Amino acid sequence: MDDFNEIIRKMKAEQQQLKSELQQLAKNALESLPSHVDVCRDFAYTTSGLGAWLKHVAEGNLEKAFAPGQRVRDAVEKGQWVPAKASETVRASIEGAAPQLEIAYEEICSLAAARKATYCLYANILKNIYPFALLSEFQKVAAEIKDTTQQMLIGETNRCIARVVTSEDVPFIYEQLGERYAYFFIDEFQDTSRLQWQNLLPLVNEALSKSILSTGKSGKAALFGDAKQAI
Repeated sequence: MDDFNEIIRKMKAEQQQLKSELQQLAKNALESLPSHVDVCRDFAYTTSGLGAWLKHVAEGNLEKAFAPGQRVRDAVEKGQWVPAKASETVRASIEGAAPQLEIAYEEICSLAAARKATYCLYANILKNIYPFALLSEFQKVAAEIKDTTQQMLIGETNRCIARVVTSEDVPFIYEQLGERYAYFFIDEFQDTSRLQWQNLLPLVNEALSKSILSTGKSGKAALFGDAKQAI
């Protein structure tokens, strides 16, 4: 579990670093405004506008940073900083800070776009990493039991056979089996995996290509299956 805990720690640290950097950019932008400016009321589009968006980002709402709304974009791109009914004092204050606000908006969007994919990837991994960590621990315990008892899981047999089949010639395999098979009948062939078939294929090829000493005829192979019934 120590390895998984270290991975979790690093991912969370990177996420927190991005969050802190975005928050600081937004806070710096808001600090450029006089205290009498209400960011949720005095900006154009009020709670849907740039001021409220900066407030959300400053509070750590990364979803807002990753996807600014259309009205936020309009405010910056079209210079729609304040509503028509804004007082001269508010208008002068916000428009005076517009250069800093625009720079902050661009920096937040640029940073969020550059690291959004990694942040979201980490978020998805963190949702599922604990079951994977538990599964890893189960696998370690299973490996210890297999080593102690000199046993294997039935699901591992095909891979073990494949290592022998791919590294040894067919006569050696027959020697280990103690028998030489000439006839193969495989039912429910649609459920035979690629690995299982690759394990059988050398023996089938041997049977079909070599004659049986007692009869002088080659072996036979019959495969029966129905693709519609495949698992």
